Amino acid sequence: FYRVYDSDAVAGQLDEAEEFHFDGPSADHPEALHFNWLLRGRSHVPEEPRPKTEGLVYNSQWFLEPGLPKYRSLGDVMLWPDRLGLSCLSRARLEAGKALLKSLLGELISHQEDEIKPVEDILARRSSSRSPARSRVPSSVAEAETAAILHEEYAAWVDRPIKALDGKTPREAVKRPEGRSHVIELLKAIEFLEEERRRAGKPWYDVNQIRRELGLPIP
Repeated sequence: FYRVYDSDAVAGQLDEAEEFHFDGPSADHPEALHFNWLLRGRSHVPEEPRPKTEGLVYNSQWFLEPGLPKYRSLGDVMLWPDRLGLSCLSRARLEAGKALLKSLLGELISHQEDEIKPVEDILARRSSSRSPARSRVPSSVAEAETAAILHEEYAAWVDRPIKALDGKTPREAVKRPEGRSHVIELLKAIEFLEEERRRAGKPWYDVNQIRRELGLPIP
């Protein structure tokens, strides 16, 4: 979240920026203004490699009306009189969005904190806010969306500082024998959780993709 010092000025800047599209009052928070963050203009998010295993890849597309150009949706911005929230489906998008907001809004806002929620919580909140028409999205598409989020999150995990690794990233930790052993054990724990998801018929992530990325043996 951000503290907002001049909500009218912030709204004006967002409305003029090609990276954001004003969508009116928020459906979830009527007292807030909703802006769609689009992949256009200065927007940029590092692309993660596609999974080597077969599967569906989900991208959310935004367009004003049929026949007009489509743009990839990267997130949502909610603007209240005193605060601003940026909601994204991955840390990579969050960092890119924060950099864009800082460049665009400068001293009109000040960053307060980030809140990271599990994928399941995000999807549940999005599902609850869908209109009846949106709720009829085929289950295969919903599963593809979850799979894409899992892939994006785990792809970023290898370069994320981990407390259990003494603050090192998994990519850094595997360079030393002790750290390598710790990463192997962490991956076993992650693999157990993903196997539970697979057995339950839910979208799951193949942890061997991380092992290949880090040069670790595949059981």
